[in-house]
Amino acid sequence: MRSKTILMVLFIFLMGLLTGWMSSRMVARHFFEKEARKPLKERVENHVMRTVKPSPEQEKRIKVVLDEFIETHQEMRRRHRQEMMQSMKRLPQLLEPELEPKQFEELKTEMEKLKRFRKGKRKGGPPPHLVPPPPPPPPMEE
Repeated sequence: MRSKTILMVLFIFLMGLLTGWMSSRMVARHFFEKEARKPLKERVENHVMRTVKPSPEQEKRIKVVLDEFIETHQEMRRRHRQEMMQSMKRLPQLLEPELEPKQFEELKTEMEKLKRFRKGKRKGGPPPHLVPPPPPPPPMEE
């Protein structure tokens, strides 16, 4: 009898632990997906304003500084991305002398798979499960 009670309490504890873990994971995922869809400018601005709690006149001056910062930051990201893409394109050429023909073909195949994967993953918009269904068509008039 005592062992059944212990097993029942242990089972209830584990179920509570599992339920808490799953629900907190869902809440965190929802929060981060929602936050990630916001433009970078808005995310940085919200974070800075929440952190420093500026007066109205400070807020105006801070927004000007943040606008300049975000523009510079985004330009740096664009340049860096372009440099990274150029570097990745050069990799097979740099490795070709070191590889046998079969190895080189495998590398090229793998690089193509990676390129297709990246293109598929980088489609704009929210994740499919967050897209609302389209509105129903208007009623037909006779």
